[in-house]
Amino acid sequence: MAGVGVSRPRALGLPEPDRIVAALLLASCGVVARLFVTAIEDSFALPKAVALQVVLATGLAVMALRFAGGLKVTPALSPLDGLVLAFVILNVLAAVFSVGGGRSLLGERLQYQGLITTLVYVGFFYFALVSLRDERRLRVLFVAVAAGGTAVAAYALVQEAGLDPIVWSY
Repeated sequence: MAGVGVSRPRALGLPEPDRIVAALLLASCGVVARLFVTAIEDSFALPKAVALQVVLATGLAVMALRFAGGLKVTPALSPLDGLVLAFVILNVLAAVFSVGGGRSLLGERLQYQGLITTLVYVGFFYFALVSLRDERRLRVLFVAVAAGGTAVAAYALVQEAGLDPIVWSY
């Protein structure tokens, strides 16, 4: 009777993979927005880009374990998937045939909007699609985004008031 309506992670007392991915997405909304490193010149964009790549890699590992564990997933393809695929193919082709290969792959210094970041965004889109399927999780996502944005805005107000607790070296 193993496998009748029960997935392996649940049978082992572990959370479902989509719950883990949802938790990663929600945590990244709050953490990445507030993330900066004062020890480097690129205090904001680089740490955020790296953090998003780490979160995506972690989510991919969780999903790989899901498939390796024998959980079956029947993807429901939509016309949107074709558009996303076309978008990815066009970006890959643009990077491959670009004059500035490194910039196309990584993006500009202090911005990092190259192919890697584009693929990270597509990965997050699909993680959200898979893991945020009910109304409660969507509400939590909106709260997480609002909380992250509110914290950043509050810090900006502190800076504008001249009360920044961090001494910036540049």
